[in-house]
Amino acid sequence: MSRLLEDMRRCVEPHIAERGLAYYHEGLVENVRVDGAWAEALVLGNYGDYEVRVHLENVAFSECDCPYDDYCKHIAAVCYYIDRESGVENTGQPAPVVEKTANRLGFLDDLSRDALLDIVKTVAADNPSFLESLILALRAHNSMTEMGNIRTQGLYVSIEYFEKRIPEILGDCKRLFVEEDDEWDEDYYDDDVCGWDFSAGVARLHRFGQELLEMVTPEHYIAGTVGLLLCVRGLAVWEEEYGEVDGEILDGCSEFEGYLSEAFERVGEFMEHDPQARVFLEELAEWMVKQCSEIDDLAGCCWQLGYCAPDVTGLRHLESTIRRLDADFLQSERLDECIRRLLVYWWVSLCLELDREGEARAAAGDSLHEDSIARLFIRYYEGKKRWDAAKELQYILLQDRPWVDDYRGMVELCRQSGDPDGARKWLEQWFLAYPDLDLFREYLSLYGRDDVAGRVGDWLEKLKANRRYELVLDILLLLDQPDEAWRTYRKYQAYLSEGSSTVLKLFHQMKERDPAGLIPYYRAIVMEHIRQRKRSSYALAARWLKEMRDAYMLLGQKREWAEFYDDLVSEYKRFRALMDEIEKALY
Repeated sequence: MSRLLEDMRRCVEPHIAERGLAYYHEGLVENVRVDGAWAEALVLGNYGDYEVRVHLENVAFSECDCPYDDYCKHIAAVCYYIDRESGVENTGQPAPVVEKTANRLGFLDDLSRDALLDIVKTVAADNPSFLESLILALRAHNSMTEMGNIRTQGLYVSIEYFEKRIPEILGDCKRLFVEEDDEWDEDYYDDDVCGWDFSAGVARLHRFGQELLEMVTPEHYIAGTVGLLLCVRGLAVWEEEYGEVDGEILDGCSEFEGYLSEAFERVGEFMEHDPQARVFLEELAEWMVKQCSEIDDLAGCCWQLGYCAPDVTGLRHLESTIRRLDADFLQSERLDECIRRLLVYWWVSLCLELDREGEARAAAGDSLHEDSIARLFIRYYEGKKRWDAAKELQYILLQDRPWVDDYRGMVELCRQSGDPDGARKWLEQWFLAYPDLDLFREYLSLYGRDDVAGRVGDWLEKLKANRRYELVLDILLLLDQPDEAWRTYRKYQAYLSEGSSTVLKLFHQMKERDPAGLIPYYRAIVMEHIRQRKRSSYALAARWLKEMRDAYMLLGQKREWAEFYDDLVSEYKRFRALMDEIEKALY
């Protein structure tokens, strides 16, 4: 990791940094410019665009004009851009250095205990929110002290402790949620603030998760793992209560599960040298299954149970434990059908991860060719380089109800297996099923114009039959056939918008090739917009009138243009809004 990203991660909470990375991948960082030690950028948001300044030597100095009070995802997005992109402009002018926040707090080190207490009491008396934060911080400190005492305990003592403490800890995190004013503020309404601000509570949750993960060591791993497991289970209440309010809470809960996954991975590694690690996983699986009163209840904890089966031995133990709850397991008549599908998917994925293909097929049964199950097997066969088996299942999906991903998957399987003819065949079928200019461009780059020449005629006729006229124009322009594109436009212009980028591009090319042929079309478009008698349509009429004037000038027909323009102004001079728009466009 680069120094910039390391510095950024010291300031930005992990879940916020991940959202910043997503913003970078989505191309939402624009207009990046480096000015000495500073980088400035514009980051696009769902409800506004924000100016960001990132200090490249100390991210703590960075600024963003979004409503988020702490280091935000927009700052993180710019850091990822600077780290991963090249060619950013540097003016060479150093920016002023801002005093470090840490230095501003340095005076506290010189205060006596009594003076510090007096200051804290004064600030708390004047600021109730500070007092609330202080109380929560003290409770978190005491909680970590208690957890330090519990870290050496066994499974059931840890369960008893965390069953009591987790609700209290989640309650403290929840108290940091802030309900925003319901009044709509278009200038500051960002997806960080939409009804609720969960950032402080989610940040506290993640600090707790990191502290628990630090307890998962080769010497003592039970308490930390149990704490993370029970915390993940407790977060289901948050997801149910706030999940429809804002994706941030779902993101935060989902990212927290990563700590639990990491803890179980560590325990799995400890098994190589510590037999008690296996015993712990087996006992934990037994405890989770015992919490289920019915076989359907497994759906709520199946993925957590899967962590307890890191190898085939663990899988066998998990299966025998579940069969004590219901001997028929996946075939149980007591299973709800939706729950059965979920459990089948879970068990198949477990078996394939452990290379138990036969068991996976037996578990899948009649569901083998269903979308989600088939994709599990396709990925498994792909990893084994069993291309024929993977393509066979992918073909079945394509025959049933083909999606874009199914075509993409088949093309990729053909490429990986060294089958270029198959890749070309499926890429063509993909294009015909989901016509798209980028897909056509990909086909063209892979197989060349000579190959396309023998096929494109049929493709274009099929597109016309489906009224995809704009795509037809795009393809013809891409193939440098503007005259054919113009003939197509004239035939189907009733179905095309003259304001689309494709039509504008076509008119631009034809203005250079045949300006005289365009003038009647310009005239018809101008008059149609004038007849609508709206300010917005007048603006469009004036824009096309300017294009029409340029065509006359290319032809050297200044007199003809002047006659047309004078007649137009004479007829519509009483339309003041139209005259204003024409004046703005032409002069």
